[in-house]
Amino acid sequence: MKRNLSNDSSEFESSEASAANGEMDPTPENPQFRENLYGRLSNFPLSVEKPLYPLFEAISNSMHAIADARVTGRVVVNVHRKPPQTMSLMEEVKTAEEVCGFTIEDNGIGFNDRNFISFCTADSTFKKARGGKGVGRLSWLKAFAKAEIESVFNDELVSKKRSFTFTLTDSPIEDYKITDFPNGEKGTTVRLVGFRPEYQKHCPKNFETLARKVIEHFLTLFVLSDCPEIELRDVDAGCECSLNRMFEKEIGQHGLEESVTLHGHAFKVQHFRIATRSLSPEHQVHFCARSRSVESRDMGKYVANLAGVLHDELTGSFMYAAYVSGDLLDECVNQERTRLNLLHEQSLFTGQEEPTRELLLRVIAERSEEFLRMHLMPIRAKKLSRIQDYIQKRPRFRALAKLRPDWLDKIRPDVTNDDELDIELYKLMHRLEIEVRREGVQLQSQQTRKTTGSLEDHKKKFEKFLDESNQVGFSKLAEYVLHRRAVIDFLSECMDLKEDGRYPLEEVVHDVIFPMRASSSDIPDPDQSNLWMIDERLSYHYYLASDKTFKGTDEIKVKEAHEQKRVDLLVLQPYDRPHAFVGTTNRPFDSVTIIEFKRPHRNDFSEEEEGRDPVAQVWRYAEKIQNGRVKDRKGHYVKTGDGTQFFAYVICNLTPKMESLAKFHNFTPMPDNLGYFGWHTNFRVYTEILDYDKVLQDAKKRNEVFFDKFNLPPLR
Repeated sequence: MKRNLSNDSSEFESSEASAANGEMDPTPENPQFRENLYGRLSNFPLSVEKPLYPLFEAISNSMHAIADARVTGRVVVNVHRKPPQTMSLMEEVKTAEEVCGFTIEDNGIGFNDRNFISFCTADSTFKKARGGKGVGRLSWLKAFAKAEIESVFNDELVSKKRSFTFTLTDSPIEDYKITDFPNGEKGTTVRLVGFRPEYQKHCPKNFETLARKVIEHFLTLFVLSDCPEIELRDVDAGCECSLNRMFEKEIGQHGLEESVTLHGHAFKVQHFRIATRSLSPEHQVHFCARSRSVESRDMGKYVANLAGVLHDELTGSFMYAAYVSGDLLDECVNQERTRLNLLHEQSLFTGQEEPTRELLLRVIAERSEEFLRMHLMPIRAKKLSRIQDYIQKRPRFRALAKLRPDWLDKIRPDVTNDDELDIELYKLMHRLEIEVRREGVQLQSQQTRKTTGSLEDHKKKFEKFLDESNQVGFSKLAEYVLHRRAVIDFLSECMDLKEDGRYPLEEVVHDVIFPMRASSSDIPDPDQSNLWMIDERLSYHYYLASDKTFKGTDEIKVKEAHEQKRVDLLVLQPYDRPHAFVGTTNRPFDSVTIIEFKRPHRNDFSEEEEGRDPVAQVWRYAEKIQNGRVKDRKGHYVKTGDGTQFFAYVICNLTPKMESLAKFHNFTPMPDNLGYFGWHTNFRVYTEILDYDKVLQDAKKRNEVFFDKFNLPPLR
């Protein structure tokens, strides 16, 4: 696809020049700054932690001037320090003095009329095509007392020299002079004078640190070999160096350049290891066009194990950077060089003529991962070891480790929190379940094929599906077993004596087994209740109401209007027919189960008062149902017959009063002495009185084999 996007700024510059020559005020003959600098600078955001930003702006201006002059560029940066303090006789080492200013020299086009008028116009759009915002020079006065400028330029083949001082006054352009300067070499000198204390104290003193800061800021230009020669000098410290050679020595030698071709378009990819002291560096890929980094992306999002500081014997601690350039990117960049107009995969125009943004990112990520392979291996090994340890304790994720181990490598290594890791594994597990389910659907659609080859192929696919389906089922079973273990452990804690000597109220234990004031319509999923603690069959029910008066629920009604007594749990179910849980309305019901909870260690029961006799209470509830005095949620009377079996459970602690009550009703002790059972002929109810300890112990025994299979710690 041939791009037709113009990047030529001549039209823009000509309009700026037109404004400069006619409509703009000031003029070279009448220089004045068109802005209230006091108000402008008060709103100009420049953190004191960025004291070198004014220096960077001055160097950037020099680079633009060199580009306009079309010469072999040179920028010299001189560092100025405070006068040295008098050293005592005991002082052996002279420490570096604080930086107080900078001088920036270049051999660019100079401050000709157009450049000067643009300088005098706040928020000038003269350099917009280069990404300039027309506010950089304001940073000079934000961090420094003044800027002194001298510049030699050509004006109709005549060399002239323009000089002035830029200050924070009512007339910011001071000491303005313009004179003929025969035989003068073009170029500009900017002196940043009077470092303001709040910025000065944050400025690095070390010469090498200053050098590296400049390289880091203009790194893209150094990488793309589009940077003029930059020399840093520090006369007071006795140091000078070429930043270009420093870049090549410290960064360029630790890089790799390679070519990538996608759909006939060639790209140059440059990989670099850049020394850093940051504990959380940003590893980025820069997409470059027209010698500028236009867009960047966090490579940690595309290379799974790329996170944190990387280490190398030669570089030490480093961060990774990739720079991508090519003719297609030059064609795709917008005029302001702020965005690349690359196609997206979801675009209707995506074809084979041009690679999409997503494809380019994936390919660059693959190359980046290969470049960093040796450095990422320790991070990957540490991450996978932690994930495996985590999965070993949580068997519901074991299917992932066996069936899709490569997926685990996609989890970022900086996911160190257990909760975050659990979420990531849960997402992958859900993805695996969907894949296995889709495979099953596809196998069903392929069963009509009858050729020998297809049958053999179908058999292999079916065996693979069966294995994966079993693994996923195992994981789901593990999740449910872990839930049961948590319930048993929590209920065990609820039974313990509290610090104040009191036991949990009835409601606490009640909510563990089934939420109070809830019905099956509130909790449609039987797994959300824990009735299996009492009887496994109670997980499958037709109707369930919890802790509601018969009159107070729309789904259970009592014939007598004055009836206010309640039943803790009432379950109607077709006995031993689990499928009845799904919308069955078979009548008469095969069984009715009534459950009554009592506060742990309650010891005020009495056979003389019905309100204190829980056994009599559940029998009376059963009698009302048998006599047809209860309506279901649809308003129909609950139908029971001679064959309907009634079960009642009283869950409590076998305190002396409760044991006395059991003997009064002629109950038979259970072999473990933790409960009683009996049959009431008149009410036709089989009843069990179960101690909370028995409920716990029996639940533990029924589930212990599952806990053992999943290598869970022994129950206490």
